[in-house]
This record gives sequence, structure tokens and C-alpha cells, in this order.
Amino acid sequence: MSRAPVTKKPVAMCCVSIAYNDYLMPADKGMKLVELLQSAFAARKDYGDHGYTYAFGEQPSVELSLVKASQIKARRADTNAAGQMLLGGPD
Repeated sequence: MSRAPVTKKPVAMCCVSIAYNDYLMPADKGMKLVELLQSAFAARKDYGDHGYTYAFGEQPSVELSLVKASQIKARRADTNAAGQMLLGGPD
């Protein structure tokens, strides 16, 4: 008896932007992250005489965008003059 080949179902992807950083992840996890961040505030942690204190500020800017599979590509690895690997670079 032969078995039918197992094919993975495509996973819907999204990009979550938090402040000036972007994160690519499965859409279901991105929606959970955005939901959690709805009640978050930016914080600054300072160490003083009595341990850490936390000052809170504004809520972060958060955005979720659905991403098509055709929009996803691997970043190209390049090296600089010192031989250090750089991610990204000109396309």
C-alpha cells in the first residue's frame, strides 16, 4: 500500500510593526501579540538606592499587516571590509 504524500497547509503570515521594528510571524501569533500589546505601555527601568524603579510612558505604536507568501524572501548575507557578516544589503 502506498500512502498519499503529506503536504503542509500554508501558514498565513503577517508583519507586526512595533515602534520602528518589524517582525514577520504566523498571523495567528501576530494577532495575539497585538492583543497583548493593547494594554502595554513603554517603560524606563532605572536602578536607584532602593532597587529598580519603573517609569511608564505612552502606549507603543503597533501595526499588523497580512503578508502574502509571494512577498516573503530571505535576506541576503553580505560581508563588510572587516569580514563581518551583514544581513540585508542592496537587492
